[in-house]
Amino acid sequence: NTVGMAFMYAPRYHPAMKAVVPVRKALKVRTAFNILGPMLNPAGAKTALVGVYAPEAIPLMGEALLKLGMKRALVVHSLGLDELTPMGPADVMEVTPEGTKRYVFDPSEV
Repeated sequence: NTVGMAFMYAPRYHPAMKAVVPVRKALKVRTAFNILGPMLNPAGAKTALVGVYAPEAIPLMGEALLKLGMKRALVVHSLGLDELTPMGPADVMEVTPEGTKRYVFDPSEV
C-alpha cells in the first residue's frame, strides 16, 4: 500500500478469468486469454507492467494498451519468459499517450 503497487492474480480477482480457468488448463496451449487478460484488468489501472509470451507479441500488446488509453505501461519479454528476469536482457516496449518506444533492458548494465 505504501508504494502504490499491487499484483492481482486474474483467476482470483476477475470473475470472467476465474470462469475460464478449467478450459484453459484442459487446452494446455496459449489462448486469446493470454493477450486479453492484462487488458481486462477489473481495477481499471492506468499504469502497468505486462509480460507477453513471445517477443512477437510485444507490439500487439503495446499498441492495444496505447489504444486503451494507458497512462504508462511497459510490455516485456525476457529469455523466453513473460516477465522480467535478472538473468538476462529483456525486450521492452514503453507505452505512453505520446506513443510507443522499443528498447532492450539489460540488468547487468544497472
